Amino acid sequence: MVASHYVIEKILEKWTDLRDLKNEFEKFSKRYPDDIEFQRIYNEFKDYLRINTERLERIRSELEVLEKNRKTEVSNTLL
Repeated sequence: MVASHYVIEKILEKWTDLRDLKNEFEKFSKRYPDDIEFQRIYNEFKDYLRINTERLERIRSELEVLEKNRKTEVSNTLL
């Protein structure tokens, strides 16, 4: 069975809220595992999430290093 246009419409309605979009995609992915086209798009979406999560972690790490450096700068300035 393939996902109908109603299902796709429900997913598109969630487009502005990433968490809801992810939940909707997951729900329908489980419901339509044999829909090759839908699964391909869902896999692309999962790749997007994975890549952006990795970027976000890298940015966080860079911010933590910057924070540490700034703390050190401030303490050196006070000496």
